[in-house]
Amino acid sequence: MKKSILILLLLAISILLHCETPLFRQLNRGLFDSIRNRDQNLPLVERLDRWFPHHQKIVMGDAFYLTTPYFRDFRSDFFVQYEPFYRRIAVIPDTTAFFSEKEIVLSTGEVIPAFNLTHEDFLDVKNQIAWLTVLFRTLGTPMPELMIERRDDIETYVIVNEDSLRQKVILPSFAETIKKLNQFYDGNVSYFQFNEVIKSNSRLEFFGHLFIRDVENETVDFIDVRFHTNRQNEINLVMFFIYRKV
Repeated sequence: MKKSILILLLLAISILLHCETPLFRQLNRGLFDSIRNRDQNLPLVERLDRWFPHHQKIVMGDAFYLTTPYFRDFRSDFFVQYEPFYRRIAVIPDTTAFFSEKEIVLSTGEVIPAFNLTHEDFLDVKNQIAWLTVLFRTLGTPMPELMIERRDDIETYVIVNEDSLRQKVILPSFAETIKKLNQFYDGNVSYFQFNEVIKSNSRLEFFGHLFIRDVENETVDFIDVRFHTNRQNEINLVMFFIYRKV
């Protein structure tokens, strides 16, 4: 009897392990070595060429504007600034934006529908919107690890839809989630935009869509990202819904 139970348990474990998809395993394992120090000894321009081989680099004073053709009307554009004497990279989220009662207009001309926000809500959220936009548009490169320094306690859920399986992971922080996704998608090109910002029950919610393209294999993953805030407009919950190879 005991032997039969043991065999059943081993069989159940083997099935569970077999059902774990590559991304699900990555999210459940420890972090690899950081990729932020890759090519740090190279001059800045060479470093950017290696990190962003599919982007055009446009010099704008003491900054670079990196741009690439749209993918399904989604962008992957952002600014980086450098300190010539130290060869350091600083990511510059463009926080220039305008607000009306129903929309947020970024300096790039991108329009994000906004509902029930006050002007104070807009001032609280616009820097977060800009920072997160750059973070997601650089996913798969060393850049996000230059942006995320601190650990946080933001509750984060990841739902992975892959190979006809639907798997849920609860991770200890948003920062750790970004680092694990960044490592998994290393070398891919990411395109991101926010779809809308709404205020409901005195809390803000903003929603974005992310496409991650594997240029070599011509496969694309789609990620639906959702943010919720507390009454102080601070992010306290993030949910990722990942659909592999759409």
